[in-house]
Amino acid sequence: MTTFQTNKPRKKFTGRKILVLADKMSTAKFMNVSKKSSLRLASSRDFKKKESFSIQKILKEADGVYLDKLKIAVLNQNKEKLKSFSASSVVTEGMQYMEDERYVYKSSKLQMMSYLKGYKDAIDNLFEKFSSQDLGYGDLPGIGSRDVVLTTADEDKSTWGIKATGVLDTELTGKGVKVAILDTGIYEDHPYFSGKGFTAKSFFDNLEVNDIDGHGTHCSGVATGNTTEQGQRYGVAPDAELFVGKVLDNNGEGTDGSLLGGIEWAIENKCHIISMSLGAIVGENDPFSQTYERVAKRALDAGSLIIAASGNESNRTSGSIAVTNHPANCPSIMAVGAVDEKLKMAYFSNGSSNFSGGEIDLVGPGVNIFSTYKKPENYYTDSGTSMATPFVSGIAALYKEKHPDITAIDLWKLLLRNAKKIKADAKDGGAGLVFIK
Repeated sequence: MTTFQTNKPRKKFTGRKILVLADKMSTAKFMNVSKKSSLRLASSRDFKKKESFSIQKILKEADGVYLDKLKIAVLNQNKEKLKSFSASSVVTEGMQYMEDERYVYKSSKLQMMSYLKGYKDAIDNLFEKFSSQDLGYGDLPGIGSRDVVLTTADEDKSTWGIKATGVLDTELTGKGVKVAILDTGIYEDHPYFSGKGFTAKSFFDNLEVNDIDGHGTHCSGVATGNTTEQGQRYGVAPDAELFVGKVLDNNGEGTDGSLLGGIEWAIENKCHIISMSLGAIVGENDPFSQTYERVAKRALDAGSLIIAASGNESNRTSGSIAVTNHPANCPSIMAVGAVDEKLKMAYFSNGSSNFSGGEIDLVGPGVNIFSTYKKPENYYTDSGTSMATPFVSGIAALYKEKHPDITAIDLWKLLLRNAKKIKADAKDGGAGLVFIK
């Protein structure tokens, strides 16, 4: 009998608060009020030129962190100080809302026990079943990500996803476009990325950008990779300028604070596309985060389109469809679902919520996706809305190259308008499969 590794229980809230300020509130005024209330706040402005910016570390030494570009503060739960601070008339006038800070996680489901690699020969038939393009999902309830390595792409010239989305038929490469991948970092010594080059920053103390998990490297490869040494195409926009923000630690875990710090950094670097294959589970009737909605609107105004994974908590084989994760459920963040090689909804892909803002916008290839990975494999095949998201992000970069003067919101509309229709309800598949024309 095959044994599967289950995820550890996931924590939901950190115990800290996120404060969102109105545009009219100046940084100087906010910091002055904080000082009068004895709140010791650090500012992201002081860390712009440093290789790392750890909100977690700062919050051990200060009462909060102010993200200057986003006009957002992450505050410790010091009730007395917060009470005095909140009572200020200046804050009352300039504060829009306050929310609980969440934990966020990479958008992966369950993974097969690593012993499958070591005993591959002994269970060859099982291995072939799992790695087949015609994988029978009904036989594998609950598995959204597999720890099985394939060393070659599944088409002669490209992966199936590259072919299905029209990438092979375009000369666009993403040149002149900046793409940010906010994830677990990147494997810096990968033969492709060490040659391509990238700009990177860690949002954790004592954690380098180097990707120990592999998730961020895989997503970076889908969005901005190119071909294997054998000439097989797996990446969408190889000439896009890559920005890597390590907002999840080596276990694939982060917080709203680290993620918001990464978004601010990407906006400041004028990234046109911000790709986030991460999130947190929400309930059927949970509202979307007003914090992220405000941030996403500010990003759109600044020329940055945020694209996020909808999540992998569904089990469509048993009729269970989970709702879109946080923060992809925000109206101003593009939510991405996943399809398989037959362009059918991946059984694990989440669906739309009942409330406004939780809709799936597009789907991308998300089953048996071959891309870059950490050592020693260097390449790896994985499944999830995590993989579908950088497909959408990479193709967004191609459209941005084709229409360099297009606004972020018009880029969103262009992606929807040119999507390839699939046999799925809009509640599950949105406008359809992302496609470059």
